[in-house]
Amino acid sequence: MDWRIRSAVLLAELAAGFVFGRIGIPFFRRIKTGKAELYIGDRFKKDGSEPRFGGAVMLLTALIGLLIGCISAFGRDGSDLVYAMLCAVFFIFLTAEGIFEDWQKDTGRGIGAKRSYIFIFRLTLCAGFLILLKLFGFECADVLLPFRLGYIHLGAAYIPLTALFMTLIISVTENHDCQRGVTDTGVDGLCVLTVMLAGLGFASALSAAGVSAGGKELASLIGLCAAGSCSALLFWCISPSKIYPGQSGSSLMGGFVCCMTIFSGLHIAAVLAFLPAFIDGACSLLQRLVYKKSKKLLFKGASLHGHLKKIGWGDYKIMCVSAAVQIIGCAGAAAFAVYESRIII
Repeated sequence: MDWRIRSAVLLAELAAGFVFGRIGIPFFRRIKTGKAELYIGDRFKKDGSEPRFGGAVMLLTALIGLLIGCISAFGRDGSDLVYAMLCAVFFIFLTAEGIFEDWQKDTGRGIGAKRSYIFIFRLTLCAGFLILLKLFGFECADVLLPFRLGYIHLGAAYIPLTALFMTLIISVTENHDCQRGVTDTGVDGLCVLTVMLAGLGFASALSAAGVSAGGKELASLIGLCAAGSCSALLFWCISPSKIYPGQSGSSLMGGFVCCMTIFSGLHIAAVLAFLPAFIDGACSLLQRLVYKKSKKLLFKGASLHGHLKKIGWGDYKIMCVSAAVQIIGCAGAAAFAVYESRIII
């Protein structure tokens, strides 16, 4: 995929994201407030009317980028085009689940479905996605280990273990945004920035490796689409946010990372590129374990970014530190991709 295709995808998504945001924010504000007006609120101050549903804007933007990239890079034939269509369906179902949750919260109809139901739905969706990929000829059952340890072949355990890993990624992304959709516990724009950098880092890592076989070209395209749609939404959701990603956005962003991981086959590189979210998730898990054992809180917030916010860190300071950590992680992901293509292969 040459630079002209990459540029076209990113520019198209930025333009589409601005238009969809400008049109969508008043529409989603009406769902929350009941008032129909084109006003999107003061750009530098919150007034409590900021809606969720950012995932809907991201989905439309990403689908446009995916369409342009597929037509330009893959043409009308080829297996990659079929896989891209399956990814689009996967993204739509993930976003639809999140939109339902956002709608319930913004309209005050409840706190959403039980966590166990959401987990089962996501796990089933991920497993179904992997089964469809296998039926159409794609399977990457080998996991590359670092330090010249070679590959682990998962065999029959590939689909259940990978579906669990994908569900974990989606849950970690949701936690990195805000737990259970409670926007007061989140940092405006943090999760969107993290996924944007992860998409750019993954695409750059695969370009540095110089390998386009085995679905890596599609993984690179999905990384670009993720970066473009997140960049477009970041204009609207950076602090002070005019629209929150919501559960629709966090589910979709987790889906982006899942597909980049599956089609690249670089599971460890995915963890490195998405390092701040995994660190946040590990801190949240540690908080729960410590509280269950000692009934004491290890952090002042439910997550690491929530703790930093509680002790007085501003949104932009947290985002800058997170971005610095992630840049290091993306460099490690690029090194791992080069390691796979030039040392192991």
